[in-house]
Amino acid sequence: MTTEDFRGDDAPKDDRRRDDDRVKDERGEAAPSLTLQSLSVDVLVVGVTYLDVVVADLDAFPGPGEEAQAGGLTLCPGGIATRAVATARLGLDTVLSTSLGTDRAGALVRAALGQEAVRLDLADDLAGASTPVTVSVAHDGDRRMFTRDSLAPVRQPRMLLDDGMCRCIMVDLRAGQDEILPLLVDVWTAGAYVVADVGWDPSGIWDPAVLKPLSVCDLFTPNAVEAMAYTGADTPEDAARRLAEQVPLAVVTDGARGVHAASLEGTRPCEVFVPAVTAYGTRQRDATGAGDVFGAALVAGTLWGLPLADRLAFGALCAALSLSSLGGAPGAPGWTELQRWWSRALQQGDSPVLSRYEFLDSLLADQRCSA
Repeated sequence: MTTEDFRGDDAPKDDRRRDDDRVKDERGEAAPSLTLQSLSVDVLVVGVTYLDVVVADLDAFPGPGEEAQAGGLTLCPGGIATRAVATARLGLDTVLSTSLGTDRAGALVRAALGQEAVRLDLADDLAGASTPVTVSVAHDGDRRMFTRDSLAPVRQPRMLLDDGMCRCIMVDLRAGQDEILPLLVDVWTAGAYVVADVGWDPSGIWDPAVLKPLSVCDLFTPNAVEAMAYTGADTPEDAARRLAEQVPLAVVTDGARGVHAASLEGTRPCEVFVPAVTAYGTRQRDATGAGDVFGAALVAGTLWGLPLADRLAFGALCAALSLSSLGGAPGAPGWTELQRWWSRALQQGDSPVLSRYEFLDSLLADQRCSA
């Protein structure tokens, strides 16, 4: 089943309130009364931030005892911070709730985020803690990652309610079910759009209980490996279908193979496949954080009220444009990069591409008017 005109009833609406019965099932009590009049930001991003050390443009991938020359190296914010940077570059008022160590890695991340339009009101410095670090080695169209996690926790999420509400919240389920579920119950009940992501499970267990918070989420955006591991599915398409039984909209990213979305809600079930996009005039250097950039653009399209197919296409485009830079956060496109791509697309005259991205013309016009 496919649809191009599915309008996506999952987008947040000003008059939307949630059913308290569902909330009671999750927490055993009704959520406190919260009103949408208290909303103060577009997007609240909650999760673990990493310092990403990205190595790219290798002449070869070294074997044991060998050394390879790298043509590119960068240090940048990673993890959930990539999503915060990507939404901010698209003009959404974004607050990042995370924890950083007071080590050198934390200082580098905070300095880099300070150059972006990301609000750090809820970014805690934890004395004596080490900031998580991931070394990402880009090679042969994909990347291999080596991570040192730390014990730096994200601020207790329920404290965030004292700081205001949001139109959308993006969370990393690895932040901890006990810590994150109460927050999700409250913001979901208040009508905020709740987006969940998850990451690699180094234990190899892939415990389905990790996905329990999906019952109070609107959108889940795992990659294909994660989705198939958690569901036991053999294909990304089947994984998306199974996840759609737990969350209104499941979107599974599959790298250069595209994006698979499934929804069982609305007037009829739907499935949408969006292929990867050509980034005219650029070359792919690094896929680190591309999935996070996709997720951020998908959220932006949702808040703008785009149809589902357009949201997915916009996410795929932003992810493709991010591949030309090292690191997801540095590569996240803003409106200048999107305008450049659209101009090149018009020059190429590729009818299917122009038809698929016709909506981009009006988005760019809106940005020019508001500038």
